[in-house]
Amino acid sequence: VAVLYFDNLSRDTADAYLADGLTEELITRLSEVRRLEVKSRFMSQRLRGQPAEEPAILGRRVGAVFLVTGGVRRSGKRVRVNAELMRAMTGVVVWSRQLDRTDSDVLDIEEQLAHEIATGITGELLPNEQATLTRRLTHDAVAYDLYLRGNFLANKFTEPDLRAAIKLYEQAFARDSTFALAQNGIASAWFFLADDWVSPRDAYPRTRRAAERALALDSSAPASAQLVLPALTLDYDVGRAEAVAERALVREPREAWSLFSMMLVRLAQARRSDAADLALRAWDADTVSFLSALVVAANLGMAGAFDDLARFLPRARLAVAEEVIHGWEGVLLYGRGDCAGAAERLREEHQVFLRAYRGLRRFKGDAS
Repeated sequence: VAVLYFDNLSRDTADAYLADGLTEELITRLSEVRRLEVKSRFMSQRLRGQPAEEPAILGRRVGAVFLVTGGVRRSGKRVRVNAELMRAMTGVVVWSRQLDRTDSDVLDIEEQLAHEIATGITGELLPNEQATLTRRLTHDAVAYDLYLRGNFLANKFTEPDLRAAIKLYEQAFARDSTFALAQNGIASAWFFLADDWVSPRDAYPRTRRAAERALALDSSAPASAQLVLPALTLDYDVGRAEAVAERALVREPREAWSLFSMMLVRLAQARRSDAADLALRAWDADTVSFLSALVVAANLGMAGAFDDLARFLPRARLAVAEEVIHGWEGVLLYGRGDCAGAAERLREEHQVFLRAYRGLRRFKGDAS
């Protein structure tokens, strides 16, 4: 099943976070029903802003039997959500629902939609699936709204947005000290700030602290993978990092974060072939993911597989900003012997791995 991004039907574009947040939390909840193979949010992002296509074509493009579509409209304190579940091959609507609630009932809307969508596909939910889909993330509607706003900013992957997201997550946690996902959001934001904008010695301890808090509150929180890099970079403990990565993979074997964490361990063990395989699996799991694109490109660059990198960059353009692509083009130029061209491309690059190329002093006798 693929949950396509719900349309923001509100007059105020500032409400886009609500439509995006509802979509992404539906994807997360449905993914916890093990009988369902739910396409990642990054797969759904491929279809945003593109001309409408027949359901059968959409289904083939994302590899889904079922499609979920919908829209969200906020008016004052009221929120109206329309949703449909259809068979991609025939376009037949299996289930549809319109919910009209107050904006303090967003969690109820999300839970009801997830339950009815899963039932529409499976026919009948098992008791453990019922419990999973009705598990309440927080009982504070304002905290949840702050969390969704934080996610919306964090997904932009810029320094100002990541820092703003952290403040929103902290406000959410201040309202509900049992809200594990707020701490998970903090851990993730510091993880992405590290290296490029914040010293790892400052950022990774914050990542670790927040991830450990999230797991202490909820052992099922998706924070295990975020503990791998601190174990490698702060503790130099490959064995501990491997154990954490293995736990993450057991819990979420198809999740890009889990694959990414084990890839880092394999790099630390100098098992580059295994690392490259994990990177490609992460890309397959989260095609058009900012993180997965960088992981694949980094592995190809480190391995000196410049022809493969050249073939990959057009695909990476679907996931990352053009200025990041320029950095990888600089790596490609360097690998092909054009140091002057590489330096020009890399000059404004923020990624530490790419900046390192500027420090190299010898390539085919060229000191530039």
